[in-house]
Amino acid sequence: MRLFLGIILMLIGGAVVLVGIVYALLSLGGLYEGFLTDALGQPEDAVETTQHGMYQGLIVGGIGIVPFVLGSALVKGSIVRKLIRARHKTR
Repeated sequence: MRLFLGIILMLIGGAVVLVGIVYALLSLGGLYEGFLTDALGQPEDAVETTQHGMYQGLIVGGIGIVPFVLGSALVKGSIVRKLIRARHKTR
């Protein structure tokens, strides 16, 4: 049961981290595309807006790290317990 819960937490946490990374990169890509298409037509606060979007992506990704670490700890713990049980059964 702990192994299953750990895998689920790892998958959810990994997905949230990936969403944060993609959000931050899309924000940066929008700024880059804007500068390539019309560099002089960019608003003055374009860089600050991009920074704000990247910080939001960083926060979302940081939130996803918590369930990912908890899930990996549960998975590792359950694997170690199973290995210890298997070792004691062979003796």
